[in-house]
Amino acid sequence: MFPNDYEKVVKRQREERQRQREQERQKEIEEREKKRKERHESLGGAAIAPPSSLVEKDSSYSYDDEGRQRSKAAIPPPVFEDSERPRSPPGPTSSFLANMGGTVAHKIMQKYGFREGQGLGKHEQGLSTALSVEKTSKRGGKIIIGDSTEKTGGASQNAADIPGFNIAAGDMKKNEVNPLTEILKCPTKVVLLRNMVGRGEVDEDLEAETKEECEKYGKVIKCVIFEISDVADDEAVRIFLEFERVESAIKAVVDLNGRYFGGRVVKACFYNLDKFRVLDLGELV
Repeated sequence: MFPNDYEKVVKRQREERQRQREQERQKEIEEREKKRKERHESLGGAAIAPPSSLVEKDSSYSYDDEGRQRSKAAIPPPVFEDSERPRSPPGPTSSFLANMGGTVAHKIMQKYGFREGQGLGKHEQGLSTALSVEKTSKRGGKIIIGDSTEKTGGASQNAADIPGFNIAAGDMKKNEVNPLTEILKCPTKVVLLRNMVGRGEVDEDLEAETKEECEKYGKVIKCVIFEISDVADDEAVRIFLEFERVESAIKAVVDLNGRYFGGRVVKACFYNLDKFRVLDLGELV
C-alpha cells in the first residue's frame, strides 16, 4: 500500500462501519415496528374495538356539511288510507324519560339497544332499568338499581311455585346478578385492567400503546403498569388507566370487560382514585 492510499483505505473502512451501523439500526427499527404492529392488531382490532354506537361523531365533521343536510327539502311521507296506515311502535312514556333521561348509564344502555320494559342481552336477561345515583356525602354517592329487588323477589316466588324446581335462594340470587351491574355500582376515573398480559410479558411499549388505544374512550391522563408477585398469573400484571372523565372510564369498562386479547379474557373494573394517586396499587378487587 502506498502512502497516498492510506486516506482512501481509512475512508472506505469508515464508510463500511457506517453502513453496518445503519443496517443494524434499520433492522432494529423493523423488528420494533413488527412487534408494535402485532400488538396494535391484537389491541385495536376486533378484540377490544368499541361498538360503533359508542364511537362519537368524527371531529372532522363540519358544521357546513350539517347545515347543507338540514337545508335539503324534506320528502313528504306517503299517504295511506286509514285501514292501510302502518302503526308506529309506541315511544317511551314521559315518566320514563323523566326518571331515566339524561343519565350517563341510561345513554350507554340506549346505545346497546335498551328499550323500556326490556332487559339488555340476547334473551333480555340483563338490566331493564337505568342506574340512578343516590348522593351519600359531599363528594360521594352510590348507584341504585331501580327494580333489582323486585325482580329478584318475583323470580324466587315463581321458582318456588314450580313442582320439582328445587334451588336455594342464595344460588338463584347469585345466578341472576349481572357482573357488569356489580362493576358499575362504584364508578371512578381509574380503570384497572387485568389478564391482558402474563407475568414477565411486560415490555417498554406496552404502557404507551395501551394508553394510545384507550384514548378512543376519552382523554387518558396517566397509564401505570404494576406487577404483583405471589399471585396467579392472570392477576400478576395490573394496568391502571386514569381518565379525565368518569364517563370515559365507564365506556372503557363496559367495552373492555370480557374481551379477548392475545388469547386471554380481559378483566376490567374501577379502582379507588385516592389509592391510585398515592400508588397504593395492590388492593384486592
